[in-house]
Amino acid sequence: MSENLTLSHTHAEGTILEGTTPGAGYGVLLAQATKGRRPWRFSGRDNRWFIRGTRDLEAPRDLIDRTAEVLRAAGHTVTVRIDDTPRPTAEVEADRRERAERRTAALERKAERRRITADEADAEEADAEEDHARESLPPFGQPILSGHHSEGKHRRLIAAFSQAADNAVIAHRETATAEARAKVAALATPVRENIAVTLRRIEELTAERGRIERQLNGHTRKLFTNSQTGEPVYENTPAAVGERREALTQDLAQVDDQLSYWRAHVAAAEAAGTVVFGPEKVRAGDYVRIRGQWWPHPVERVNRKTVRLGGTVGTSSTVPYDRITAVRDSAGRDVAYIDGVRVEPDVVDGER
Repeated sequence: MSENLTLSHTHAEGTILEGTTPGAGYGVLLAQATKGRRPWRFSGRDNRWFIRGTRDLEAPRDLIDRTAEVLRAAGHTVTVRIDDTPRPTAEVEADRRERAERRTAALERKAERRRITADEADAEEADAEEDHARESLPPFGQPILSGHHSEGKHRRLIAAFSQAADNAVIAHRETATAEARAKVAALATPVRENIAVTLRRIEELTAERGRIERQLNGHTRKLFTNSQTGEPVYENTPAAVGERREALTQDLAQVDDQLSYWRAHVAAAEAAGTVVFGPEKVRAGDYVRIRGQWWPHPVERVNRKTVRLGGTVGTSSTVPYDRITAVRDSAGRDVAYIDGVRVEPDVVDGER
């Protein structure tokens, strides 16, 4: 039966296929379009197919074209709509946060149902069956008597106990898995908005911005030095033009929006009292705590992006600032920061 289908992509919805009839064999057609892979999934709640992970990304045009081609060859009418306009970062993050909250709430409800109702009863029943199977075994770990009339029954009892033990483990594991998934989902937003994670994201976005600018404006880079003439050999990349320039300009605007959002997030955290470590907050001779553990040797050198930590003779370790969580001075006293400014321990003690 021919149907009128809409294959669309927006940054808010991702890539979706609407207008299909459940049970009409679309899964086979979509698998053909993706060469055996199955990125397309069906949402019973929304009654549509979707490709997971395509929100706020550019449209997978090759995949969309192949899908439309396969569906049309099967006799369907397909309308393709693509809007690659990026959303503001604030809107993207608010939407992501809301989806994470809904997922967490749903998983917590599922874990609660498993823990309190049917699954708890299943686990208790499985435990009881395991106990019964164990008690049915011959006492004192009696070995199987090969050739004896009891051999068959003994083997059946061992098999029954093994199966009952497996069932008990599975019943408990299902409840524990549901609870673990709920806990992981609850951490999604806090981890994403963690300051250390955010600082690394800002560094990556800054590098991406530089890459885009170089492609927009053109650049020259040294490839190598000619061993015979001693002259350096350069590669010249011209400035982007036409559609390529328009696409790069849009990418630059999107990266700038993301940088603005995440820098504001860091500034808000600092205003709330979070210390964001950098070269002005650490000094040579200080001791630093790296993710909950104090490094036993003092800082040897403070660099722009990292600190070099001392160690045993002939060894050292370089650590980025986002891994530092606290600082002590050379005398082992905690260093405080007021309004983001380092305050020496003796000054703080004097105020007290």
